[in-house]
Amino acid sequence: MFNDTRAKLLDEFAKKDENGEYILDSNNSYTFDGDNMKEFINALNQVLNLDISINAGKVKLDDLEDLNFTPAQMVQLEAFIEE
Repeated sequence: MFNDTRAKLLDEFAKKDENGEYILDSNNSYTFDGDNMKEFINALNQVLNLDISINAGKVKLDDLEDLNFTPAQMVQLEAFIEE
């Protein structure tokens, strides 16, 4: 999702040649006209600051028996594990 959104923003704000290809500078970075770089960064920051919820199913603890997790990792995964 992020890369698709970034590509759409680049398509809107980045400088292109007559063939619609992005114009890159000597560092292979995208180029922008006027305030378009600020606009691109602002729009990208809005995307980066979105709160996203993911509904992920839980896995059974028995399904993880062949994997080696540290106690710290198990604590982080606790919300995704059912017994």
